[in-house]
Amino acid sequence: MPETKSSLKLLAHTILLGYETAEYRHPWERDAQSGSFERIVTRAQAVEAAGFDGVFFGDAPALIRETLAATGAFPYEPFTLLSALAARTSRLGLSGTIATQCNDPYNVARRFASLDQVSGGRSGWNAVTGFIGEQNFGFADIISAAERYRRAEEFVDVVLQLWNSWKPGYLEPDSATGLYYNVDKIRDIGHHGQYFDVQQALNIPPSAQGHPVVVQAGGSENGLELAGRYGELIYAAAPTLEHGRRQVASAEHRRHQQVGPPSQPSALVPRIRRAPRGDPALVSHRGRHGYWSHEHRRQLRRGGR
Repeated sequence: MPETKSSLKLLAHTILLGYETAEYRHPWERDAQSGSFERIVTRAQAVEAAGFDGVFFGDAPALIRETLAATGAFPYEPFTLLSALAARTSRLGLSGTIATQCNDPYNVARRFASLDQVSGGRSGWNAVTGFIGEQNFGFADIISAAERYRRAEEFVDVVLQLWNSWKPGYLEPDSATGLYYNVDKIRDIGHHGQYFDVQQALNIPPSAQGHPVVVQAGGSENGLELAGRYGELIYAAAPTLEHGRRQVASAEHRRHQQVGPPSQPSALVPRIRRAPRGDPALVSHRGRHGYWSHEHRRQLRRGGR
């Protein structure tokens, strides 16, 4: 049996002020505008120069007052941010979070397909259900987790159908006939499901990578089911290496059951941070977390972040 070589793909989880939510208070962070766009560009270009393969941005379409007050971090709208970063980087993968609960499949498919074209095939969609912000989108009641995931499964399936609605052979530029595309190769999806009715094909052709990478970050049972079925990159932010291995193994097992063995093994996402020499207090867990506010500590004790 021939020997196979594995490779390590590195993604930076850049959430404006760094992974630690009170990092702006740390002596390392001297820039009061550390959530500014230019600061994000500098970080993205730095990780690209360091050989990283991509950056990952989370998002929540809601105002979280306690987090805003304690950290100073405000989330840029993902498509705007990623499109701007596409023009300031050259090879870095650009993944962003868009919640299925607050959007519709055709718009999400079209926007990510556009980002994939603009970036030269470098985009990725972190498909989450969304668990906050319902009050901003006309939902009178909080929808149960089970229903959110049923809706999300159909949502992702429709997006994938749209991304694959342009079949091979669609590009046939012919100066004699004056036709550029063979529109017979662009197939309407005709989807009529429990939550969505989408008739037409997407109006944007595939990118250099075919379609954006589907990322999944759910750690619950429902989240792992969704990751197992659709996730091409699984974000496993586990507290320990062993916990992360179990989470990845569970997702891979579910994928094997639902769609067959994965073409590539999933990966863990460790937390890596800069550590200055000669100052152990600053790099210790207590040293870092000593910059959290009292309100943020209360949130953590209640189970929030």
